[in-house]
Amino acid sequence: MMRSVLAIDMGSSSIRGYLGIRQNGQMRLTEVHRASHQAHVTSDGSVTWDLNHLIAEAVRACEATTRHLGKAPDSVAIDGWGVDYAYVDAGGAVVGPVYAYRDRRGTLGRQILRQTIEENTQFSLTGVAPQDINTCYRLAHMSTQANELPGDTVMFLQDIVARAILTADITGWERGDDPGPWASRGVASTSSLVGIDHGGWVTEIADAVKATNHLPALADELTVIGHRGHTAVVRAGSHDTACAVYSLDMQPQDVFVSCGSWAIVGAVAPPVIDPAVTNEATTDGANRVQVNLTGMWLAQECRRAWEAEGHDVSFSRLDALARQAASPGFTFDPSHPSLSQPGDMPRRINDLLEANGEDRIEDIGQILRLINESVARSIGQAVATIRRLTGADGEVHLMGGGTQDPLLVDLLAQELGKVRVAANEASALGNLLAQLHVLGVQKDETDAWLCSAGIGKTITPTSE
Repeated sequence: MMRSVLAIDMGSSSIRGYLGIRQNGQMRLTEVHRASHQAHVTSDGSVTWDLNHLIAEAVRACEATTRHLGKAPDSVAIDGWGVDYAYVDAGGAVVGPVYAYRDRRGTLGRQILRQTIEENTQFSLTGVAPQDINTCYRLAHMSTQANELPGDTVMFLQDIVARAILTADITGWERGDDPGPWASRGVASTSSLVGIDHGGWVTEIADAVKATNHLPALADELTVIGHRGHTAVVRAGSHDTACAVYSLDMQPQDVFVSCGSWAIVGAVAPPVIDPAVTNEATTDGANRVQVNLTGMWLAQECRRAWEAEGHDVSFSRLDALARQAASPGFTFDPSHPSLSQPGDMPRRINDLLEANGEDRIEDIGQILRLINESVARSIGQAVATIRRLTGADGEVHLMGGGTQDPLLVDLLAQELGKVRVAANEASALGNLLAQLHVLGVQKDETDAWLCSAGIGKTITPTSE
């Protein structure tokens, strides 16, 4: 029996549609849609997302899939980054700006909430380490600016897109019904509003940020949200890292590294309360202990700055320049607070180098080399932390956009001894696999396909 499933994977710089067709024990993956997007800095310095653009591109992905198949797929699911949300009215329409996790409101709200609930108490209740990006902090800031939230309900971005998919005009799709608001457990677990067992909202924190009456019911992953004709709209992990981990052929003691805009290092293990780590839910209801680091977002921001200056910023040229450049002989902290905001990243990095007593670097290739080496070093340190705190002493699985960067992969192999490089677009693959399981395909069948397909390869350091 043929099954067709569509994964819509939202990243911080692009939104992609991947069609998976399973037939005769095999699966074929096809990218059917890709569009760029980015956070916008407004005139008052706010950092926002264009959610209407994301919804429109998700609809285009659905329509591209229909053209490819000649019919609507059997299912569709949305995944994306964590913590970001919007306020919606009773009909699901977005109310007010959609502030991004890098917006200053997170920093301000963190200062506000710690006056009511100590940060170590927040951490112990939720398992989520206090970071400026946490959902609860922007809610805390809003609670001081108005008597009530601007919309009826808080929903996470990927849930809003999934809800829109059920009701939007999509060529070739039957009509769907609005299921009302919900919060997918996978992405909700990143918010610092859900209990450490991922079981329910933490009333103490929700009350403190005046959101108690605005939070929807939590919904389990691996469930159906609703139907449009024969097409099921599915919760398939919701958070991109959860989806990526779901795609891995991991043993219980293995470690994962997801390196894209963010670099996320972790293991599937019981919750750990330690300042070095945070905890989030897996697709199938377990817990990920992980370290959240800045990844190749720094290179993405540099590329934007160089493009604005008129440089050739084709990926092939930048990759070649980075590989040819000599190592600066030092690294910096990619997660330094001075690098957290978008805009003129080459200058920001050089300002940090100067503050650290290092020479400024103007050569594009050497800046990129420095970023790669610094990200690899920080990931290596995080792997050591995860091993120490969880006892996970197994293989390291590398996934995410960083797997397409040969220099980064080789640097990580040098840091860690070796790495196992997972499938390209692991988040989309995990999303697709979860949908198949919801549709009734047995996990041992998809595991057998993963094994026979030979997805993943072990990389050892080169002599470079």
